[in-house]
Amino acid sequence: MSSFGSPTPMPLGPDENPNQWMVDVIRRLQGPALVLLAFGIFSVFLSVLFLIVYIVSPDTMFRPFYDHLAEGQKNAPPQDRLPPFKKWAQEQQLRVVVISILSLAGGFVVVIGGLKMRSMTGFGWAVAGSLLAAIPGATLCCCAGLPIGVWALVSLFGTDVRLAFTRITEMGGLEHFDPTIPPPAPSSYDGSRP
Repeated sequence: MSSFGSPTPMPLGPDENPNQWMVDVIRRLQGPALVLLAFGIFSVFLSVLFLIVYIVSPDTMFRPFYDHLAEGQKNAPPQDRLPPFKKWAQEQQLRVVVISILSLAGGFVVVIGGLKMRSMTGFGWAVAGSLLAAIPGATLCCCAGLPIGVWALVSLFGTDVRLAFTRITEMGGLEHFDPTIPPPAPSSYDGSRP
């Protein structure tokens, strides 16, 4: 074993691909990246839909809920009853619009994270998108993103993933990666000063 805890690399035969480890990392990340991207797109769509409905026609959503609450408070003293519908609906509308805008921003970060994970060019964005997907309430899909975010995070912190991200980013992206070209030799810097 080398001093870094990994086995010393064995010489490769003529038929072996020197970049097979990177090909394996790319394959391992494509599934979670696609699911993360789809979840982010769905979350953005849902946030935009909520914004449109609650801005354009708030009465459609709030009136049945208000009537149900008012029915339950019929026998309550006047000071404990709900305010008039218009005032109550405006308060609720503001709250829902702010939550939808925050969820829209979270959904955009998840989409960017999924895209960066898929193209293997932004490790930080991929981690941020996965974390936001895993946090319940960061998107409007609530707990649905938890298993998706955890799966993406586990995949991102797997063996050699960060190194593969770095190498592919240095190459200029996944479209410039050719698995048949051997990786560049490590620098011969020995740690001494010139």
